[in-house]
Amino acid sequence: KQVVEKCAKVIADYPKSRWIDDAVYLMGMALLKQGDDEKGIRTLRELRENFPESEYAPEALYRLSAALHETGEHVQALAGVDTFLADYPDHELRYRVLFLAGDAKRALADPEGAIAFYGRVADEDEGLHVGGQVGIEPVPGALGELLEMDRSFLGRVAGRGLPRLFRREGQDG
Repeated sequence: KQVVEKCAKVIADYPKSRWIDDAVYLMGMALLKQGDDEKGIRTLRELRENFPESEYAPEALYRLSAALHETGEHVQALAGVDTFLADYPDHELRYRVLFLAGDAKRALADPEGAIAFYGRVADEDEGLHVGGQVGIEPVPGALGELLEMDRSFLGRVAGRGLPRLFRREGQDG
């Protein structure tokens, strides 16, 4: 709560400061952490709209999309994913965004769409190995639930490189 209050004070007292985008981003993140999703989402949207060139813009878009997904706004979350992938195609958060998209598709009862996003991670990053050292924070439960899907469906997907996700580093085949 103190973070939100201090950020609000910085924003009100120093609206022309070069640190204003920092304060807006921190405030949005603090609001989300406190469980005030509505205000947190609104604040991250304001950052994106008012400070599109901010160093926090990509992270804010990812966090905004994740918050939308968590609040059941899966279509809006996917719109954020599309924007992220178009605006920041090589950003380090790309794989987290792809996992988020997979989870949003799953939540929309689109398992094939989910597999497409999860498969993109496998297809694009040969170095990612779930079960070994993982270079990203996977969305909780995403792959575990994926494994519980119908075996025939997974069989159809096997040709897309998905099994690479389940190998340990250094393990062949």
